[in-house]
Amino acid sequence: MNRDELYLVAEALLQQHGLDTVHAADLASALSSATLKRLVDDEVLCHEGDQGNFMWVLLKGKIRVFKRDYQGRERKLATMLPPTMLGHMAVVDGTRRSATCRAVGEVLLVAVDRGRFDAMMRDTGPQGDVFRRVLITSLWQQLAKGNQRIADLMSPNHEEEPTAEQTSAALVDAVATFEGWR
Repeated sequence: MNRDELYLVAEALLQQHGLDTVHAADLASALSSATLKRLVDDEVLCHEGDQGNFMWVLLKGKIRVFKRDYQGRERKLATMLPPTMLGHMAVVDGTRRSATCRAVGEVLLVAVDRGRFDAMMRDTGPQGDVFRRVLITSLWQQLAKGNQRIADLMSPNHEEEPTAEQTSAALVDAVATFEGWR
């Protein structure tokens, strides 16, 4: 991916997070030092339960997200479209992967390993500043969406007596929202 394409992705990511006052060139520069990763159709990016040593920025293509329910069945939670951050929660808090992610068609991502992540978090310059702003905004959006899902589940308009299957699906959906897969 050339510098101009990365700039356009950075600009779109900033707009998506409502950070129009931040310079896209700084985010593009921060991401340019990470590693490009290519996936082919149906290739697994990460498995549920894996250690979270990377986060990614989806540049091109689609990623489908799957999570196992209480019966061990894999459920499709979401299809992630570019530009978006993936896997950042596990890098932030050191937990294991909460879902399995698979490529849909050809996919291009920027892979940020834990060392590069930590370096960007410590960076006091404009590159570190914009990276932290996007990260914090992304996490805040996840929390807001998760809170809305819980409010929807507790609404008086919600079904009175859901089945175990409906409850399982609703809980998987709410967890997926908090973890950023929705």
